[in-house]
Amino acid sequence: MLTGGVLLWRRHPLGYVVGAGLLLQYGLTPLGLAASMALRAALTATPLDVGTSVALLVFFVRGAKGAGAVAESAGDELVNSDSSAKHGAVGGRGS
Repeated sequence: MLTGGVLLWRRHPLGYVVGAGLLLQYGLTPLGLAASMALRAALTATPLDVGTSVALLVFFVRGAKGAGAVAESAGDELVNSDSSAKHGAVGGRGS
């Protein structure tokens, strides 16, 4: 991780690849933790901690949904500014 950070800081192409990989890994961590907890419970015949598993899955789903909402709101903002310019609302109230 440190080497990837240095490469990214120096704007080396491999640094951008490592940075994207780290972001992907961070985003998928809750899903992997929930799956490993379920697998461990199945292999060792121990009870599954359902509360923790559900919390991890909710964290994963909310994170994925939040990324889409940010992209949509940015798109809406651009559409609103373009439409206000078309309707003559350039300088503020009534100008």
